[in-house]
Amino acid sequence: MKDEVQLKKYLPSLIFAIILPVIAYLFLKMLGNSDTLALGIATAFPVVHMLWSLIRKKELNPVSLVAIIGFLISLLAVYLTHGNNLAFKLWHPILTAAIGTIFLLSVLLNRPL
Repeated sequence: MKDEVQLKKYLPSLIFAIILPVIAYLFLKMLGNSDTLALGIATAFPVVHMLWSLIRKKELNPVSLVAIIGFLISLLAVYLTHGNNLAFKLWHPILTAAIGTIFLLSVLLNRPL
């Protein structure tokens, strides 16, 4: 029962942080837009969701926050590399690898997050 409540609580976050950005990216690429523009617009979904959660519920959404932190890190990398958009394109795999590594280490150390 507790798992169902948690799933219902975080399902909108997962939709806005994972599913909608992928759909938006694919749609924008089908229209012929560049990778950078499509990724930039697609990444706005978690930002909007987190702002909506802050305004409506007065709570910080951890799923959206992780997506936004990854996005900000990629923007900083683009700035530091003088406009090279490769860092912007790779932020999802890098973020996924970092989160996966943290979870694997927590299991390995027998201290689950």
